[in-house]
Amino acid sequence: MRWTALGLVLAACSGSPTPTDGPDPSEAAASQVDVEVVAGHSPEIISRAASVQVRFAAPMVDNTAVGAVLESSPITLSPAVAGSARYTSPQVLSFTPDESLKPGQTYAVEVDMSAVGAGTVTEGVRFQVTVMPQSYRLESGGLSADGPKKQRYEGLLKTADVADSAKVEKVLTAPLPVEWAHSEDGLEHRFTIAGIPREQSDSKLELVFDGSPIGVSETGTTTVDIPGLSDFKLLSTRAVLEGERHLELRFSDPLKEDQDLNGRIRVDGVRDQDLRQEVDGSVVRLYRSQGWTGGGVLRIAKSIQNSLGVSLRADFTEQISFAHQKPAVRFASSGVILPTSGEPIVPIEVVNLNSVIVEALRVHESNVPQFLQANRDLAGTEELERVGKVVWRARVPVEQGDDSTNRWVRLGLDLAPLLKDDPRGLYRLRMGFTRADIDYPCDSPSPEPAPVSPIDNDWERTDGLESTSWDSSWGVAISGGYHEAYQSRENPCHPGFYRKYHDHDITTDKNVLVSNLGMIAKLGNDNTIQVVATDLKTARPRAGSTVEVVDYQLQTIASGTTDAEGRATLSVPDAQPFAIAARSDGDAAWVRMDRGSSLALGHFDVSGATIQDGLKGFLYGERGVWRPGDDIHLTFVLDDELGRLPDDHPVQFELLSPMGNRLDAKTFTSSVGGFYAMSTGTAHDAPTGNYTAKVRVGGSLFEKTLSVESIKPNRLKIDFDFGTELLKADKLAIDATLSSRWLHGAIAGNLKTQVEVQLSPRSTRFERFSDYSFNDRTARFESRSSDFFAGTLDENGSVAVKKALKVADGAGGMLTARFETRVFEPGGSFSVDRHSIAVSPHERYIGLKLPKGDKARGMLLTDVDHPVEIVAVDADGDPVGDGEVELSIFEIHWRWWWDKGEDNLGQYAGKHSRKIVDSGTVKLKDGRGTWNFRVNYPEWGRYLIVARDKNGTHTSSVIKYIDWPGWAGRAQKDNPGGASVLSLVADEQSVAVGDAIELSWSAAPTARALVSLENGSGVLESHWVEPDPSGTTTFSTKATAAMAPTVYAHVTMLQPHDASNDLPIRVYGITPFEVFDPKTKLEPTIQTADVFEPSAPATIQVTEASGRAMTYTLAVVDEGLLGLTRFQTPDPWNHFYQREALGVRTWDLYSSVAGAYGGVLEGLLAIGGDGSGDSAPPSKANRFDPVVTYLGPFTLEAGKTAKHTVDIP
Repeated sequence: MRWTALGLVLAACSGSPTPTDGPDPSEAAASQVDVEVVAGHSPEIISRAASVQVRFAAPMVDNTAVGAVLESSPITLSPAVAGSARYTSPQVLSFTPDESLKPGQTYAVEVDMSAVGAGTVTEGVRFQVTVMPQSYRLESGGLSADGPKKQRYEGLLKTADVADSAKVEKVLTAPLPVEWAHSEDGLEHRFTIAGIPREQSDSKLELVFDGSPIGVSETGTTTVDIPGLSDFKLLSTRAVLEGERHLELRFSDPLKEDQDLNGRIRVDGVRDQDLRQEVDGSVVRLYRSQGWTGGGVLRIAKSIQNSLGVSLRADFTEQISFAHQKPAVRFASSGVILPTSGEPIVPIEVVNLNSVIVEALRVHESNVPQFLQANRDLAGTEELERVGKVVWRARVPVEQGDDSTNRWVRLGLDLAPLLKDDPRGLYRLRMGFTRADIDYPCDSPSPEPAPVSPIDNDWERTDGLESTSWDSSWGVAISGGYHEAYQSRENPCHPGFYRKYHDHDITTDKNVLVSNLGMIAKLGNDNTIQVVATDLKTARPRAGSTVEVVDYQLQTIASGTTDAEGRATLSVPDAQPFAIAARSDGDAAWVRMDRGSSLALGHFDVSGATIQDGLKGFLYGERGVWRPGDDIHLTFVLDDELGRLPDDHPVQFELLSPMGNRLDAKTFTSSVGGFYAMSTGTAHDAPTGNYTAKVRVGGSLFEKTLSVESIKPNRLKIDFDFGTELLKADKLAIDATLSSRWLHGAIAGNLKTQVEVQLSPRSTRFERFSDYSFNDRTARFESRSSDFFAGTLDENGSVAVKKALKVADGAGGMLTARFETRVFEPGGSFSVDRHSIAVSPHERYIGLKLPKGDKARGMLLTDVDHPVEIVAVDADGDPVGDGEVELSIFEIHWRWWWDKGEDNLGQYAGKHSRKIVDSGTVKLKDGRGTWNFRVNYPEWGRYLIVARDKNGTHTSSVIKYIDWPGWAGRAQKDNPGGASVLSLVADEQSVAVGDAIELSWSAAPTARALVSLENGSGVLESHWVEPDPSGTTTFSTKATAAMAPTVYAHVTMLQPHDASNDLPIRVYGITPFEVFDPKTKLEPTIQTADVFEPSAPATIQVTEASGRAMTYTLAVVDEGLLGLTRFQTPDPWNHFYQREALGVRTWDLYSSVAGAYGGVLEGLLAIGGDGSGDSAPPSKANRFDPVVTYLGPFTLEAGKTAKHTVDIP
């Protein structure tokens, strides 16, 4: 919100709007208090939905108290208002009314300083606020065609202050339903009346407006003329001033497509070639290449036809006028950092101004870190008066030519006079004007320019920035008060135009930092920071730059100097970095290191398991389910890959019940090769449910869910044999045998059985055509479980299953059928078996193969014919005979990498979609064919190619990116976030240690790249790469053991600062590589008898296949117990070497560089363990004696064999 400094309030109270129903202004005058305690408070005019706030000069509470409602409010209002108070930050106390404040009411506000702990300051702070009066304004959007026989009317209702959506919708009464769309700020409310019937002759639609629901007494009626069906006419013309100026012509019917409007729509004095028409149904927008100014005569020929071929009845002529552009000034470029590759000139644009007032506030270099405490980046505006002061203010004349009226004129604001004494630090530039500065026709003459007020940095009386010349409304009282001023805020001839409101401000401001120093900072989970300093003018590293890291209290926690490559590596093990400052040869750079400011990763595939403080842990049990009273044998394996922990570092274990109660807790200080045996258990009367095992190592936490149920193991062996691994479309009538035997070998005859099946999609691939795509991106197939079979086994324990498998429509390719078979014992208990098999729902499959595209980007180019190779195969992957395939190509919308859901592509499957680009039919010969397509410039983007088998039921589709020839960055600037994305192409993304990691990208001739190889903990290495003159830059390095299991190549490409360059000064891309280290994978082997005899010892021998040393545990568990959850042997290697998430966050400042194009990205579960595989809730059963023996951990020496003897009960 806008803060009013206390000193300003003391000077301005007498100028507040006259209250309509409130306290005597003299009673609300602010008291003289210690301004070292109170820095500011809410402004003079506030919204009815606003809170009343006070900002203190220093924190009054710690972060733990922020957000908590205070028992009694130190802030009170008069007239009295019920509400609550809380600190919204350590320095800001906020009072939130229980109900919205009364519009137009003036409230006296008092802050009880003794209640907020302000030390010796006990005198209350008093000020007043006025709630802006409510009003509304209607803007007509006009009529448009809503089909051949109906019309649509659109309009906008704007409210001066926040209004309740439900109440706003009561303001308008219409004979037809009204659809509303409300802005998030509650100020703009768009309405649409659709389906307005067109009679044979003209008719009228009456709209009634009554502002009483929102507290406004204004009422009115609007009549809309509805054209008749028998008359094709021009409904309205409108000069649109917002955005690119144009004429908007609305016709009663959609215009005939492909008719040439040149010469049929013209303006006297304007050449036809200087006009550009855009047709949108019944709306035509007319643009002029030189822009519209002044007026002219619009002429429309009667030969224009509607979509039915009906022409206008007569020619149309109308005088058009583009009103004078309102005086305005704006900065013409984004970015804060201004490199000195040329003169320090900031481009600005003015319209209808003779002069502007420019003010500069300087934040001293030493105060920039304090500035960043209150602002997320260098462009912030918060608390400027605390860290800077006004150093310059002047009226600057604007030299304009005869053709400058009503046209934005670009000028250069030369900062050399401002910077000549001291260029260091951050400057806040502010521009504005008074009525004396405008070039605009008014009934009364403009006054002579008043002298610009002198600079006054007396912090006890004024905050400088807020009390400048243009805030005074020329020092003239507004006779009509606030309401008249607000209603006239769009009239440059009225004093209200020069006042600031929530939706109107003629001033503009911008921060500028003059520096040639660039910086990249990377922070890993290992608490190591790598800083890279660069020269913005050359994109080369800056050696010898000093780097300082500070915490939030601005205390230095690390420092260093960059090497010849511009790098400095710093360690911050016990502190949280807040900001980094770099200095070199008089240049300075700052980066704030909060999470929200780091470079966005959502465009890149960086997901995986997260490493906690450089530690990995794996917790497993000897089975997947336990019953109450069982011993639970857990093992925790710790991997301290950075070697930070001593051997006796405590490892804490605890077991929590389903209700969260702690049942067991132990601490371990020793292990066997990093293995910790953690035996625990539950009571016989413990509740069933999901228990939680937690292991803490320092600040890292590892958890595992333990299922405790009243269970019994499978006692029956079930075999459901289909006799094939693939069910084909022509043989979905299953003819199989289901049989069962007791685990002790006896026949299980005359038992009931039940089978359920679930169908789900699977990838469709054929080895012979591995480079073809057979999947359908437009298909939507829902997985559902259904009953498949129920019967009784015969006396031999078998039953024939003959039944057709029903497949619902929508299968885009192959399916997986998951069968769950249950066989019931006489007492009602059952054993269960789960089995999966592939299903082919189509007899033929269509495959598509598109060109690979260029190596640098993997994309296709516009203006080139691209062949699509087509193949038709059967379910076994063999080519089938002749046939026809229908091909279509659709343009689709961009999607983000982080959008993990699939594209909503079903809408593009319809033949009549408006997104269709091209279509055709291909005749196949011996199962093969080819189709060519082309996308012409200037079109570009993502395209969906769909192939439908006209002789079968299958459809396949692929997505391909198509762009203009040359560097793709030109087109990416119009992409959502694409302007800063660098496309990386990797030859192989799965490599072994010792193999080459290779990637390439498209690079401009002057662009240098920093390639940083990073993993889940930190930065492993980085390299500067020079551009290749061919335009495609390649990078290669060897995969090392430190890169396993995952390494990310983070490429930052930098270009020298050049105002003539319209490409991004910085783009970046990230791509993962899976790295396999064969030395990390052990192959334990077990030698023992195939069957263990009851009540006899069993001997087990353990070795490692290649003779390497290893640590292991050994468990002997009843097969019936393991079968309940399809338990698989725990695999620590798969856990420790699963894909890791990127553990490095990156910050830089290049998107803040002015004078060069730099886009900004809109700045978003590992499944592991021993219960993998299909699982289901365990069966309820009687108690039993489990056969479970758990041994270890043990260490096996290299080349040795271990022998264990287990007593089998």
